[in-house]
Amino acid sequence: MNKILESKEVRFKFDFSARRKELDEQKKEYPLSYKMFEDEIPPQYAIQILNELTDDEKTIIGYGSLGFRLPAAIGDVVANLGDIVVDSDGDGSFIMNVQELATIKAENLHVKVLLINNQYLGMIMELEERYFKANRADSYLGDPLRKSPIGFPQLE
Repeated sequence: MNKILESKEVRFKFDFSARRKELDEQKKEYPLSYKMFEDEIPPQYAIQILNELTDDEKTIIGYGSLGFRLPAAIGDVVANLGDIVVDSDGDGSFIMNVQELATIKAENLHVKVLLINNQYLGMIMELEERYFKANRADSYLGDPLRKSPIGFPQLE
């Protein structure tokens, strides 16, 4: 795919400066706030640090439907050849499209993944909290009997 686009010298560039200016103004007026915990890193903090570490030349894939971000990152990097794209993804969303890692490798795409492991289908959990008094119905990705973190195999 990249070779075809490069051979035709296809390069799409859009001017988002007005929208970015509007968003910068909104960030000043409504700054991000979140709770900090002793042993855990809130996803909002991880994304804030990612934003601070990346410059305007890099693209951050933000919010979208569950399972949307990794394929969107692939589309973004194909549309903007040469750019590095960072997909900030929750573990629940990521597992829905983990097979896309093969596409990234096969096409040699410059996609980076910031994987946020909260062991939930995040959007489903938010709906459960908002509309169902936090009654969980299979949105937890760990051991439902122990509510313990997902373990990794001990390889020797």
